[in-house]
Amino acid sequence: VKGKLHETLQAVRPSMVSSKLPAAFWLILLLGLLLAPAARSFTPPAPFLTRASPRAFQRRACAVCMSSEEDHADAARLSRRRALADLLTFTCSSALPAGAAEPLCPAGSGRALGLPAIGAKTKRLILCRHGETELNRLGKIQGRRMNPPLNPRGRRQAQELAAALCGVRTSAVFSSELERAIETADEVEKFHAGARRSVLADLDEVDFGSSEGKSLESSRLRISATYARWIMGDEEARATPEGESYREVATRARRALDELLGSCREGEAVVAVSHSSYLRFLLQTCLGWRYGQARMVAQGNCCVDVIDYDGKDFHLLLLNEISFLNE
Repeated sequence: VKGKLHETLQAVRPSMVSSKLPAAFWLILLLGLLLAPAARSFTPPAPFLTRASPRAFQRRACAVCMSSEEDHADAARLSRRRALADLLTFTCSSALPAGAAEPLCPAGSGRALGLPAIGAKTKRLILCRHGETELNRLGKIQGRRMNPPLNPRGRRQAQELAAALCGVRTSAVFSSELERAIETADEVEKFHAGARRSVLADLDEVDFGSSEGKSLESSRLRISATYARWIMGDEEARATPEGESYREVATRARRALDELLGSCREGEAVVAVSHSSYLRFLLQTCLGWRYGQARMVAQGNCCVDVIDYDGKDFHLLLLNEISFLNE
């Protein structure tokens, strides 16, 4: 900093001191003198880091220190102003460690969930449902066999979910292998560049067989009867002969939970984007619920369930959280 300041002061010739330089020039020079001693200890506050990256701030500082080149025909004046811009931007960005990734979070994001900090020995599970599809909107059963993409509303929901999760220290972002979950998880991943991105078939929705693609009304009796048998403990019951049994889905949920926890570092979170019926199996697996309890839990499009695991017990923090959606 001292070297840069010395070069800048040497550039100001004595003959220029008495000339009519703009007041802003002397103000910026004074700021450079005051900020230089603290250059190595200055730490920008978190909101600053969230709103603008160091490179963006550098561009702003340069804009303050000098106008476009055609407005400054005097090459010497332009050179001095560039030197001052270098001094100020060096001061403000030197606090960030070398190689640090620039923050990508939109202003005001990352706080919508109001979650406590993750404990040093804790692993946080963030379970999410995908955004809306046209089959959702039309009230039809999707299951594991139907593979529609998100509709426009669903894409907006996915973006709002991503913004809500921005800033959470994340080890990995998982999704099922179905398009609606992949699209949603891809939005989340945009704000977690260092996180592992994986597709996990064990996170797929429950297979409802030939009932899929039909309206909820036309299949309500069959699906409800299957749920009732599962609640009563019939682990081999299926919605249709080609669909999945309770035992098969529960086995997938246990495997998926092991994979999620194994991919999460202590003190960080893992995000999993899945489906409403399947998420109830994950919740009961973590929390020790009976299936009847899990069936009573709503799971809206792009909802968030948050569970902390301390190495021994699971602790539920959020359930079906959708208040961050602008709906």
